[in-house]
Amino acid sequence: MTENNNSETSNAKPSSFKAHTPISRRSATAIVKTSLSTMSPSQTTVSKSVMPIIRDRDSGSTDINNPDDQSTNKGNPGNSKHSNSTHSVNQRKTGQILRIHHLNCGTMCPACQKLINGYGSWKKPARLVCHCLLLETTLGLILVDCGFGSRDVQNPRGRLGDTFLKLARPTLDISETALYQIQALGYAPEAVSHIIPTHLDLDHAGGLSDFPHAKVHVLEAELLQIVQPDMRDLLRFRSVQFEHQPQWVVHSLSQSQAQQPWFGFDAIAPITALANDLLLVPLIGHTKGHVGVAVRQGKKWLLHCGDAYFHHSQISAQPRMPPGLKFFEKLVQTYAKPRIANLARLQQLALHHGDEVSLFCAHDPQELMRYTAS
Repeated sequence: MTENNNSETSNAKPSSFKAHTPISRRSATAIVKTSLSTMSPSQTTVSKSVMPIIRDRDSGSTDINNPDDQSTNKGNPGNSKHSNSTHSVNQRKTGQILRIHHLNCGTMCPACQKLINGYGSWKKPARLVCHCLLLETTLGLILVDCGFGSRDVQNPRGRLGDTFLKLARPTLDISETALYQIQALGYAPEAVSHIIPTHLDLDHAGGLSDFPHAKVHVLEAELLQIVQPDMRDLLRFRSVQFEHQPQWVVHSLSQSQAQQPWFGFDAIAPITALANDLLLVPLIGHTKGHVGVAVRQGKKWLLHCGDAYFHHSQISAQPRMPPGLKFFEKLVQTYAKPRIANLARLQQLALHHGDEVSLFCAHDPQELMRYTAS
């Protein structure tokens, strides 16, 4: 199901994105060691599968490869005000979201519907989804999360690992990949200019390699889990999914200091030309640099919460988390206290601003159905 942000311009097609020219490995390694040294004193190894970082002096974000690329929108956001549902970051709006698609980019069928979904049979498998957004904009296509990719389907053991395959039991249907669905809409893969993963777990970042020319926006702490992993990171993240050397654009939490809060949350505008309509909302806890992604849709906002929660009831007045899902949520959390605190904040946002913001997480099939049912 698609949703128009602006009916009179919804027929416009996004432009494609031109890839950067890579810089040398030696210079890049020196830059990443300088820019990240203060954040991870115990780690010094730079992964060979990840291109390092160049600081974008104007926007406060970091971009790899060519810092002078004219396709990158630069400039500090202007004065910002938040009144009711209006979040104005930049007075000169140069980009526009034309249409929003809600996609399922991967179905998983772990054991026991009753324990995971909270209803049905003890014997039948559960069903979880990979809820992603595809934004058609005047700057090109933008993906929010990208689920499993075509290479995951082609080489599941090598890309996802036996443990995940046995526990999550993904269907790995090529027609569910973002690549397939974007091509079905009539677009080439090169039309995807930006990807904003909520985090870099294998079921959120597998599709990155299908769009090697796209800029990939992450918080600095999230990328550090890939560039300078500790032992837990090595077990959790699949480095093979990043061997194509993504075009990372890395954002710092300090960027949020230049903007007014979004419904009380810190917010970062990852793409200056869409600063009024597209925001990163740090929701640390599930991973070190986990974010939500806020997208303006008419007079309301959508907030993709990623894995900040797993079940729709968690943001209701009466949470009733299925026990299996509750166990899994705690098992995979990185920081318990901020995760729990952010979940409480999301619950309050849903309860008190439900007429202004529509929240959904990455894996709840009922929430996906809310947007895709005809």
